[in-house]
Amino acid sequence: MANLNTNVCEVFSSIQGEGIFAGARQVFLRLAGCNLNCEYCDTPASHQVPERGKYQITPTRQDFEDIKNPVDIDTLRVALGRLFPGRHHSLSITGGEPLLQPESVKEISKYWQENGGKVLLETNGTLPDALETVIDTIDIVSMDIKLAPAVRETPWQSHEEFLKICSSHRCVVYVKVVITPETDNEAVQKAAQLVAGINRAIPLVLQPVTNQNNETLVSVETLFKRQWEMSRYLSDVRILPQLHKVLGVI
Repeated sequence: MANLNTNVCEVFSSIQGEGIFAGARQVFLRLAGCNLNCEYCDTPASHQVPERGKYQITPTRQDFEDIKNPVDIDTLRVALGRLFPGRHHSLSITGGEPLLQPESVKEISKYWQENGGKVLLETNGTLPDALETVIDTIDIVSMDIKLAPAVRETPWQSHEEFLKICSSHRCVVYVKVVITPETDNEAVQKAAQLVAGINRAIPLVLQPVTNQNNETLVSVETLFKRQWEMSRYLSDVRILPQLHKVLGVI
């Protein structure tokens, strides 16, 4: 696989800011490219392939080097390895949408696991066929359910197929739903019912949308109401803001 090339936005060490592992130290591999255009996207630069990716040199310093895209798999392994895999909870492969480059996800996941680490895949949950090719190398799946009108149309069938694949393999899975002022009750309940149809014990995280000043745009009252509605169907519904934005870190 030495000739496998990958388009990368950035590689860095930080804390996980979202989901049930918020606060855990992770290495982040942000791959370039996305198949959606969500209104609330907080990494719009990742939709395009940059000419050069950014690679952190030291986990405790803001020191980066640029490497021309696409990068070969051996160079990527070296860049990840110098960030001390054993001192991190896991490797978060994120995007954009990482499953647009499934062969790279698979090879990097195998490398990380061979060095004793766990792999967390952060995904929009719309590419079940690509997930099928990599799922055996993934320890944790963080899947978003994209609710309209933040996306043109919620891909319900793809989300359901995606979760079924996750549930049939021995990996941890949880679901995130971004709540905006426009998110309606019907969509919220349908999301909860979809997850419950797979396994009502799957954790579901409600994540309030924020503006460019990191101000939450959804009231606590609304979040509590959404949580209460979803708890009719699911046993673990949590409200969690983006911790990395609260702390002001990448």
